[in-house]
Amino acid sequence: MLYKQLIISTKKTTEALVSLAEEKNAVKFSGSFTSFCLENDGAKFTDAEIESGSSQAKQCCYGIREFIPIKKIGDLDVESWDPELIAFAEASGGNYFVFKRTDMTSVFFWDHETNLLELVSKSFGEFLDGITKADYSDLPEPENLKVWVNPVFLKKQKDLGNA
Repeated sequence: MLYKQLIISTKKTTEALVSLAEEKNAVKFSGSFTSFCLENDGAKFTDAEIESGSSQAKQCCYGIREFIPIKKIGDLDVESWDPELIAFAEASGGNYFVFKRTDMTSVFFWDHETNLLELVSKSFGEFLDGITKADYSDLPEPENLKVWVNPVFLKKQKDLGNA
């Protein structure tokens, strides 16, 4: 369970809040998703990624930023959003990991630029097991390590766990 080592902040929730989220969204979450939320509601990650479950010849990895807190699931306001999708985690770059209302078991990656869905895993448990630490060792070393960052922006990023 490598994903537990990559969580930088999390909260617990209650079964009552999970039930309210199910009612609000007219769905039934899987047992593994509910268990995860009870212990790791709104979990934020550092350097976490998952490989696509696609059968394409070229596999790719998607960064995982954070899980949407259970009480906010279903409140997503994104242009061109398909109401048949339930977003539960933010991926890098404005994308999301989602369930389909008709399939609350499989996990999909939703690309906000193309509206395309890609199967990532056949179950939420498989999704968690597939989370790994991102390997940035192949990136070139920066040439200039000194940069100015707006202090307000930097504080916000630190509060979000991004810096």
